[in-house]
Amino acid sequence: MQEQISVFRVTRPAIKGKLQDPRATYEHFKGQADWDREAMIVIYLNSQNHIVHQELHSIGSLTSSAIYPREVMKLALLKSATALILIHNHPSGDTEPSRADREITRDLYRVGKVLDILIHDHIIIGQGVYYSFSEHGLMEQIQNEALQAPLIRSRRGVA
Repeated sequence: MQEQISVFRVTRPAIKGKLQDPRATYEHFKGQADWDREAMIVIYLNSQNHIVHQELHSIGSLTSSAIYPREVMKLALLKSATALILIHNHPSGDTEPSRADREITRDLYRVGKVLDILIHDHIIIGQGVYYSFSEHGLMEQIQNEALQAPLIRSRRGVA
């Protein structure tokens, strides 16, 4: 049975301290797998990788969620964040990254590079499983793609 997203209870309490690895991040957010719509959470980190803020950035539909790089980076600048971790769910349970997932990660990486804000990871949560871009070597591939990618579009989403 899928959990209805409530605007009053969308995430567990904010994480304190430092995220040690993608598995620990998944463990904290694995309840997001029960949500009936895609949602993107952004974790904002300081230069010592301590969490300075976490934000439910968007709630979308069953198959996508709109992500706006300028809004993500605006908050990163306001919070003096130097790095981000992206987390979103796939209500289908399939954690394989979609083309849109890869593109938004690449676009955020490109914008972040200009602003000196790193993207450490993008974690996709499914039922009892997760996919970490960094653990699968996809962050390195995206960094290489970012150097050759076309200009960033004004609106992008994950799927």
